[in-house]
Amino acid sequence: MSTEYEYDENGNLTKDLNKKKTAIQYNCLNLPSRVMFANGNSISYLYDAAGRKLRTVHILEGDSVTTDYCGNVVYENGVPQILLTEVGYVSLTDGKYHYYLKIIRVIIVWL
Repeated sequence: MSTEYEYDENGNLTKDLNKKKTAIQYNCLNLPSRVMFANGNSISYLYDAAGRKLRTVHILEGDSVTTDYCGNVVYENGVPQILLTEVGYVSLTDGKYHYYLKIIRVIIVWL
């Protein structure tokens, strides 16, 4: 019987076999810096000193996809994809707006 979950001395999850995560590494801010999966895929993260995510690199079956977060613009492999706003985002590939739904109170009055 193998251990399904493992943690480091800071309480960070370092292995989750239920989700096929064989290793999770953390940076000095206790933020995940690399997640490795049983199938060989991985995700790497880069943050600034304040802990804001700057880059994500997905390695999937040997191919890599790099996502950069620059202010309110999200780039995928160097191409702008998303413009973030306070109420949602705009897809730069098709120009469609996507809105975040917040708690909405609706009062219906039947007359």
